[in-house]
Order: sequence, then C-alpha cells, then structure tokens
Amino acid sequence: MKKRFEWWRAIPLNAKIAIIVLASVIVVGSSVGAFYFYDFTQHNPKACVMCHLMQPAYNSWSVSAHKNVTCHECHRASIMEQNRLLLMAIFKRPTTVPPRHGKIIVPYTTCIECHWEGDPKIKKINRSYGHAKHVFIEQIQCTKCHSREVHKFLPGERFCLECHKEKIVHGFGMEDLACLDCHIYKADAKGVDSKDLKPTRAKCLECHKSGAKVNFPKDGAMKFDCYQCHKPHVKAKVKPSAEDCFACHKQIINVGKHSLHVQMIGMNCMQCHKPHGWRVTETVAKKECVTCHAYKEPVTFLQ
Repeated sequence: MKKRFEWWRAIPLNAKIAIIVLASVIVVGSSVGAFYFYDFTQHNPKACVMCHLMQPAYNSWSVSAHKNVTCHECHRASIMEQNRLLLMAIFKRPTTVPPRHGKIIVPYTTCIECHWEGDPKIKKINRSYGHAKHVFIEQIQCTKCHSREVHKFLPGERFCLECHKEKIVHGFGMEDLACLDCHIYKADAKGVDSKDLKPTRAKCLECHKSGAKVNFPKDGAMKFDCYQCHKPHVKAKVKPSAEDCFACHKQIINVGKHSLHVQMIGMNCMQCHKPHGWRVTETVAKKECVTCHAYKEPVTFLQ
C-alpha cells in the first residue's frame, strides 16, 4: 500500500496543492456546468430552438396566451426521449417536424392541471358544460380543437365543421356565419356557461339589434330565447310557421274565431300577430284587420 502512494509523496507540496485545487476546480466547474446545462435544456424554451426547425413553433409560442409557460411544463418527454431527439437532430439533421400520426403531444390531463383548479387568473373549464361534453364524455383531446395550428390555442371559427359538418345547415341569411359567431363558451358571473351552448336573446341581438330588424316591446308576450321559435340550422324554420306556433298553442284553434281565420280562410298566425309583439292591440287591429273587413274591437275576436 505504501509503495502505491510513493509517487504522491515524491511530489513537492506546492505541486500537490496545485493539483488538488485544479482537480477541485474541474469537479466543481463540471458540476456547475452540468447543472446549468440541465437547467437550460429542461426549463428554458430557447433550448428548443437549438434545432433550427423549431423556430416557427418558438415564434408562435412567444406571442401566444402561453408565452409565460415554459415548453417543458406542457411537453413532458422523458430524459431518454429527449436524448433520442437530440441525437436525431445532430445526426439525421431533419428539415421538417414529422407528422404526429395520431400521437397525442400534450394530453388533456396536463391541460386541466392549470385549467381546472389553481391560479384564479387562468381561465377554468371545471364548470363548462361544453368542455364536459367534448373532453369528458366524448373523450376528445384538448389539442384537437385548441392548438390545431401550432401554439395558436383558440380554435378557428369554422373549426367545428370538421366534426359537425353533416349536422349543420345554416338557414337563409346565416350561410356565411361561423359556429363561434353564435355558439360561445362564455361563462356567466358564476363561471358557468350554457348547458347547450345555444345563444341567448342578448347574443342574437348583438346582430339583430332592436329597431328595423327586431323590436321587443316591454309588455310583449315572448320572454324566452329566440331559438325556441327560430331554428337557424333548419332552412324551412328560420322563421316559424303556423305549425310551429301550434306546437305550443295546441288548443288555440278552438278559442274564439281562430278556427274561422286559420282553418276556413287559411290565414297564417303572423298575418295578425306581428312578430315579437304578438298582441293584437287596437292599433294593430285598425291597421291589419281592416284590410279584410270593417274594424272590430280585438276583444270580440275571442267571443
């Protein structure tokens, strides 16, 4: 054992100190360098653009809603997978990102870590019926709609048609509208969105404002949402017919002179009942009823 260390004893003290200091510097320096390299590759998005083909993805991420979220928080490849990608980039030098072939890059379980609970500043989906339908019932991955284009997280207005193409027919005047023009995942004050995503009256009136197109009198009979009468995805029912009225007013034909006007003369409900106001007032009667006969008090119609 003594002979093994005779070479060390033969080295001058100053040289020994120099060797120990140099070795310490190498070990500490290597450790610090390895730590910073690991930290850079695992936490800094700029590490991703070491492969030049990732530059477009980095550019879109840097201006996206997730620009403050690092790549590795969503893309969770194992060390083995990362090394494989690194070696492939070095030796194969690919020029394009290979197709996904159905592979889920970021699973929904990762998305809901932020978009379910936690930071109140982050938009949540835990009380969203629309997301419950698509994610938890239909088992559709978030990235199929969100980030269809790399790091552009809001789905395009017409993206819904990729799945619902055969189910959607727009009626007259709505042919050019996109799904998200009317159907929106907008939560109320309690954070709950519509159960069926059908637009409310207020949403419809953003385009069909009161005035020339639509006028709802304060004392009007209709207090419900527009879609209960108007069926925009059925061409023949964008505007309701008499049959649609009878679906709710089943016995109205037996009240007063409705049978005479509808069944015998063949009149449409809306010839007398003007849309959205509906009540046949004295003013309406003096304008509409007199086109067929002498003026009569509206109340006599029900007798």
